[in-house]
Amino acid sequence: MNIKSVSLIKNALALVALVQIVGFAQTTETKKVSVGDPVVSGSFIRPYKNLWRLTYTKPTGESMAAATWSDEVEEITVESRRLFKRTQIAKYVNGGYSTLINVFDPRIFAPVSRDFRRKNGMFNHIDFVPGSISFQRADAPGTDVKQGTVKLDTAVYDFYGGLYGLLIDGFPLKAGYSATFPSLDEGTDNIRPATFKVLREEMVEAGPGKQVKAWVVVCEDDGMMTFWLTKEAPYIIKLVYVNQQGIKSTYSMM
Repeated sequence: MNIKSVSLIKNALALVALVQIVGFAQTTETKKVSVGDPVVSGSFIRPYKNLWRLTYTKPTGESMAAATWSDEVEEITVESRRLFKRTQIAKYVNGGYSTLINVFDPRIFAPVSRDFRRKNGMFNHIDFVPGSISFQRADAPGTDVKQGTVKLDTAVYDFYGGLYGLLIDGFPLKAGYSATFPSLDEGTDNIRPATFKVLREEMVEAGPGKQVKAWVVVCEDDGMMTFWLTKEAPYIIKLVYVNQQGIKSTYSMM
């Protein structure tokens, strides 16, 4: 093989690599989405009930049952406004429990309120109003109830506060689709962006003896979350979250 032939081969390989890079960039372009963007819609959501089994798995491979986690969405009316209320209740094997209620506008997934409560009396209630949030919270029974208002630079979703996979399901789901959007943080009053990517569609267990085809979606949240989502109830079929310590939390339908 002469020098000219080697040069042509190198140029061809470089061209192939360039095409692959460009193609990858095109399929992984991340769309910036703001609250009210018509690309997000929950118009297909219908009231439903679901129940998961939560299992913890250590990096050593040891697994343990942690809780049952119920998920229910119902339609409500507030001052003639049609809204959805999502209630999630975690009942832990050690006797603890928590309740998380999210009220949101199903048309555009704009949050209206969030209410989180634990068995020990801790609670955090947030109301979303244009340009700000107002809150009431207490760390435990007998402690002072704190309340106040925090201004926001932009409208936010409540992904980290409890809508999670249900909100992502309101985006277009197709392989390679990626989006980023502003969300209120879970434990602070700060705006925190959330970014996800749709990987593929595959069959997944949806309760004993049943499987459905679902979209596999990944999202970074101080660890990696993987959702299996469908456009039909109960929408979030499975969730696997691996934290920075390598502990895996698996939510599987019962």
